[in-house]
Amino acid sequence: VGLNITQFNVLSVLHRAEEPLTMGELAQAVTIRSANLTAVADSLAAKGFVKRSLNPGDRRSFPVTVTPEGDRFMAGFLPDH
Repeated sequence: VGLNITQFNVLSVLHRAEEPLTMGELAQAVTIRSANLTAVADSLAAKGFVKRSLNPGDRRSFPVTVTPEGDRFMAGFLPDH
């Protein structure tokens, strides 16, 4: 699949999250600037590992969730976790 360390970190945080995270929350969790996170989220979405949706309460906010495909990848990559 060929993930870089930043993509893997983002996917790992989302895999462990109990609810969707906003891009701002995700940026804080992985210590990355929000502007850089957009490209990372786009690349993970293109692989089918994450999904961004509109936040009906705040149209400037985009909650990010891991997809079933992303969960399967992480479960296979980290089977003991």
